[in-house]
Amino acid sequence: MNGIDTAIGGALGGLKRTVKHLYWRAYGLFLIQPPIPPSPRSLLFVCKGNICRSPFAEAMARRHVPDGLPIAFRSAGIDVGQPEGCPRETLAAAETFGIDLSGHRSRQIDAELVAGADMVLAMEAWQASRLRKVFPEHREKVYLLPLFEESPPGRPDAGRLLNIRDPYGRAIEDFIECFERIEACLKGIFSGVRDAGIRPPGEERATAAHPGDQRPAPAGYPRDRAPKEP
Repeated sequence: MNGIDTAIGGALGGLKRTVKHLYWRAYGLFLIQPPIPPSPRSLLFVCKGNICRSPFAEAMARRHVPDGLPIAFRSAGIDVGQPEGCPRETLAAAETFGIDLSGHRSRQIDAELVAGADMVLAMEAWQASRLRKVFPEHREKVYLLPLFEESPPGRPDAGRLLNIRDPYGRAIEDFIECFERIEACLKGIFSGVRDAGIRPPGEERATAAHPGDQRPAPAGYPRDRAPKEP
């Protein structure tokens, strides 16, 4: 490849990144993250296959839930065939966090799981839109997990702000980076749950949701359309 080809390739790559960034910025303008319910008792984490991101989130949430808060955690996938275990990269990356996912088996999300959850947390924007479309009666309990991230590093692009990318098929370093981000989002959730008024049994419970629990950032794209990345 000569210098001209290299320059053209670089320009096209830069243009593609710019288009994606603008797409996600525009998409984010239509998003409204529902307020955290004042007393959530069940959180359901959702990803595509329920073998990487969501099972890790389920396990890590149990570790980070503040003492005394009676919250149950589950996970499921949008596209699950036969139940299967986590790939070796997921197991190895989770082990670096002290989490054992060897006993996990994937499961398909269904109406019963969604109905039993107070918060349904999707990893990517398209998943949140799919959930609202398939379960319209529960659309107000669907959230985007990445929007709970505390102090995103640097100035991430808009696509990153709205999506926790699937590490499946990538290097273990990508799994670890993904899991670190999920952990940061979980810390944001439990901070928000505290602000929303839930308290451990025996403590006085706030009578109204904290005014800051209505997050200005993006989960409510036009309900009948699932976004597709350019």
